[in-house]
Order: sequence, then C-alpha cells, then structure tokens
Amino acid sequence: MFLVAFFAAVPLYVLGDTILNPIEVAFFNLLSRLSALGIELVRTLFSHLFWFIGLHGPHTVNAFLGKRFLLEQVRPNLTWGEFNRLFVNLGGSGVGLALWAAFLWKARAGTMRTLARLATPFVFFNIDELLIYGGVVFNRILFVPFVLLPLADVLLGYAFVQAVPIEFSAVRVPWITPVFVNAYLKTGGDLRLVAFQLGLVIFNALVYGRYVERFFRTQRPSEYGQQLSQGLHIKGQLLSEVDVRAYAAQRQVIDAAQHLDRLIPRLREENLTLYYQPIVALSGAQRPYFEALLRYRSRGKVSGPTFLGLLEKAGLAPIVDVWVARRLRQDLERFQACGLEPKIGLNLHPDTLANPKAVKTIAETLKGLDVTVEILERSFLYGERAEEGAATLRQHGLKLAIDDYGTGYSNLEVLVRHEIAELKIDRTLTQALTETRGYLAVKKTVELCHELGIRVVAEGVETQAQLEKARALGVDFAQGFHFAPALPLDEACAFFRRVPGGSKNGGQVL
Repeated sequence: MFLVAFFAAVPLYVLGDTILNPIEVAFFNLLSRLSALGIELVRTLFSHLFWFIGLHGPHTVNAFLGKRFLLEQVRPNLTWGEFNRLFVNLGGSGVGLALWAAFLWKARAGTMRTLARLATPFVFFNIDELLIYGGVVFNRILFVPFVLLPLADVLLGYAFVQAVPIEFSAVRVPWITPVFVNAYLKTGGDLRLVAFQLGLVIFNALVYGRYVERFFRTQRPSEYGQQLSQGLHIKGQLLSEVDVRAYAAQRQVIDAAQHLDRLIPRLREENLTLYYQPIVALSGAQRPYFEALLRYRSRGKVSGPTFLGLLEKAGLAPIVDVWVARRLRQDLERFQACGLEPKIGLNLHPDTLANPKAVKTIAETLKGLDVTVEILERSFLYGERAEEGAATLRQHGLKLAIDDYGTGYSNLEVLVRHEIAELKIDRTLTQALTETRGYLAVKKTVELCHELGIRVVAEGVETQAQLEKARALGVDFAQGFHFAPALPLDEACAFFRRVPGGSKNGGQVL
C-alpha cells in the first residue's frame, strides 16, 4: 500500500496545480449546485471512503471542505453537525453501535468477538476506532454496508426531521454523549427521536449481520489455524497481549479526554507559580543557585504538578514550558529588585526540545540571562530535531545540563558529542552512595565528567551520610531536602542571602 500511495503521489507532486486545480474547481462547482442534503451525502460518502483506507474520515473531509457547513441549520436549533451525531454517527462513524452489535451477534469466537468485547465501553461514547481499524479497514466484504448504511441513515434521518414535528432545544450536546441520551437531551425528553434512533441501530445491525456472517464464512481456514494456536497456547497468548494493548490505548483516549476537560479550565495564570530549590556548592566559594520547579495552587494549598503526565500524553508540554520560561524571566526581575542575581536551572520536556517554534520562543525569552536548561537524555532520541533544539539554546547563550543521569540510557555519547555544562546524578544513585556499588558508579562518573570539564550535581541528598560521600567523591553541587525543599521566591531570596558567596561551611547549610 505504501508503494501504491508513493507512486500515485509522485505525478501529483511533479505536475502539481496542473492536475489538481481543474479537479478542485470542478469539484467545488459541483458542490455549489447541490442542496444542503446533497452536500451532506457527499461529505458522508467521502468520510467513510477515507475511513475505509485507514484515514480519519471526518478530519480528512474537514481539511478539504472546511467545517462551516456543519454549523448550518437543518431545522431551528439543529445544525448539520448535530444531525450527524443524532442520525448517522450512532456509536461512531459507520454506525459503530450497529457494527458492534453485529460482531457480537454473528462472530462465534476469535479475534472479532474479542474486538467487539473490548470495544464495548467505547462505542457507547461514539468512539469506534477500535472496530474500524480492527475489522473494517480494507475489508472488502464490509465495504458495502460501511459506506452505504450511513448514506441511508442520512436520507432516513432527513425524512424523519421533515415529517415529524419535533422541537429541538438550544442545548449543545457533546459528541461523546451516548446514543439515545443525546437524543433525549437535544429534544428536551421527546422519546420519539430516541425510538427512531433505536430503529436505525436495529436496521443497521440487521444489514451488518448478513455481511459479517458472510465474512466469517470466508475465514474458516484461518479459524482452523486459530483453534490450533489456542490449543498449543501460543497464538492465544500473543493475541491477548495485542488485545490488552488495544484496550489500554482506547481506555486512555476516554480517560485523557475526561481528565483534560476537567483540568484545562483550572490551569490558569493565577493557579500556577514557580518554586525554587537551592543547589548548594560542596567545596570552594561558589554561590548557590536554584532549580525552578512548577507548582499548582488550589484552595490555598500549593502542590506539585501531578497533571504534567496527562499534558505530556496530550502533546501540551511545550505550551507549559513556554509559560514557565516567561514566568522565570519575570521572577528573575523580582530577584534583581531584591539585589540578587542567582543562576537558575530550568527543566525542558523532550517534546519541547524537538519543537523548533517552542525552543526558539524559550531561547529568545531567556536570552541574556544566567539560565541552564536541564534536559533528559531521552530527548536526543528525537534525532535531528532535538539536536537543532539544543543548538538553538546554545546559540542564545544558554547552557545545557543533563538531568536525572543514571536512570535512563546513561549514554556516554551524549557527554562526548554535546556541549554539556552540567550533569545531574539522579536521586536513585545518590541514595546508593552509602553502598559500595553505588559509590563506585558515582565515583567513575564524577571522574569522567571532571576530565570533560563538566560539573556534577547530586540530586536528592537527604542525609548527612549521603552528603559526606558526595563531597568525598568531589561532587561539585548538591540539592535535596537535606538543604531545603523547593521554596517560594521570597524564601529563596532569604536563603540566598543567608549563604552569601556560596557554601563556605562545606555544604552544611541547614
């Protein structure tokens, strides 16, 4: 399929507008002559054709045709977008609820039945990617009902709307609202629409059932292989692992959406702040500095950003990192107003380092400031994008530090290839300093870093014994609860003044 798509795309790329412009003009001229119902039928047809070849149907159609049509009204308080959710996408594209019912009804055993069972929690929330990608894409037998049944539902739904005097409310019903519930809410409790939805689902399930049965008749040879595999306890185990991963992935879709709906409204400027954890010199007269850490304020309490993992999965980490950089610049002005100019360490998520626009914004925001950007080793798995991001930071005068060293890949190539100013030993190795193996591992790391001109910071120092071991090994700096937790800016200023010129008492600050 890749080669087919590739060789089909090459002439389009070479000839470009010569081919595409006339087609585009002719297509939109055709649309302009169609009624609203005709446009809806065209959108539905192409949406399901795209789904069948593995592309997200609605997103792809919207990319070509835009979304303005979906906001036009079929009836007062009923847009075409809402019409789709009430009459066509029942359980998701392709009438997912009917497809799910047909699989459970006709699939006697095997992957399809497992697929239907795993999809059960999702189709009721109109999420049927598991069914589509697992059972429909490039399935020539299911092609006909998958494409034609939604078109039939458009016509039936339009006829129902025109014939039955139902009043629709102005309530906006989210797309994830279950079938039947959405009809009840949109009509203010009119059960006629609920009954019509049920009739559509039954009609579609009956049609799907005939095709699913035909599909399974063609799969009998593979069923023998599946039975043998199950008997030998080989294939069944592999299938169960695949099913578990598929279930987990779909579960995350719903969980992430629900949590983000609750989380995003709470993430406002006034609810976020930066705290500063001291990083103390263990020898010499070097001044202490700080690591900026994001904190969340709620109901008078300040806590760690437990939401970061969710934002990371949603691809929103760069937005948070840009905000942190801007707040850091403001806070450094407050430090300066107090007569202090501390150096600051700032964490950068791997996704952010690989995002050229985000990196450029952060670099320009922090340009001219004494800031060290702390990055994880896995950031460089992004390849050239991460390399370019690191180069951009250095070009703007920012130093780089490797954070949490010793728990990830601990790749020496990173230390050799990149201009690293600082290496932060992870707290797990710091806690192992009192053990022989941990002590030797940190000792060799410190020796190598010093030979490369890289200063070393021990993270998570919590006891006097860990501190003494770190100092004996020549570790340059340390941070942890033994000195201080992360502090609000005013307390960080007080800490800085309390230890002028660095840790002159050998690191025993608190």
